[in-house]
Amino acid sequence: MDWFFAASKISGLLVAPTNALILLLIAAIAMSRFKRTWKWGLRLGTGTAVVFGTIAVLPIGDGMLALLERRFPPLPHCSAAGAAAPGGILLLGGAISPIVTGGHIEDDLGEASDRIRFAASLAREYPGAPILVSGGEAFDNGADSSEAQAMADLLVELGVSADRIVLESQSRTTAENAAFIAQKAGGKRLLLVTSAFHMPRSVGTFRKAGLDVIAAPTDWRVQDNPPPLLFSASENLRKVDLAAREYFGLLAYWLSGRSDALFPGPEEGGVCG
Repeated sequence: MDWFFAASKISGLLVAPTNALILLLIAAIAMSRFKRTWKWGLRLGTGTAVVFGTIAVLPIGDGMLALLERRFPPLPHCSAAGAAAPGGILLLGGAISPIVTGGHIEDDLGEASDRIRFAASLAREYPGAPILVSGGEAFDNGADSSEAQAMADLLVELGVSADRIVLESQSRTTAENAAFIAQKAGGKRLLLVTSAFHMPRSVGTFRKAGLDVIAAPTDWRVQDNPPPLLFSASENLRKVDLAAREYFGLLAYWLSGRSDALFPGPEEGGVCG
């Protein structure tokens, strides 16, 4: 058994703050049922409710995600004279997941589907670059093809020639993305396309695997100047969970030697250099 893979999936549930808060509320209710512990239950429940309400009302999740997303700037648009063509464009999975509805398996586009659109745009900008698509299935869900194949099919629909696409369909984690792509990249400098909040961990992992990557972030979740009346408690809670899992992933990858830094950042040089 791959213990790191199993731990990464289980810990993703455990480190989500909203899950922890719900468990604390359940514990508080249980404690309040007993004479000896009802005061402690009341205190625990009150404190948990205050924390829950705070992260639901305040844009704490935005701040946590913004720190991740702003670590790498958007990919610059180069002039024809200044552009240095990359050796390939690498698209990470996480954009499509199969769902079963009415007894049929359908590919469902998620929030991260901007990754596919952006990769297609880069493919048009660099017509000579191969497109490496990386993404397997974390769990057997009965799908006939991998996520990499589903993303490749959509790239073809968006006008990318199938002859340019190279599939990597075994990976289940970012670390496996890097390990398997390292076997296919052949030392080429790659444009790395993934969600902006996921870019620091991705870059650190690919660097550790010996790959030369240029960050091409997309799927931004936090606006620079959001509308003043834009408010959603559920969205605030979801962003806190998303950011918390990513910060935990950064720490776990660094401690386990799967990333070259605790909080990887940009290096000198780039696609325009």
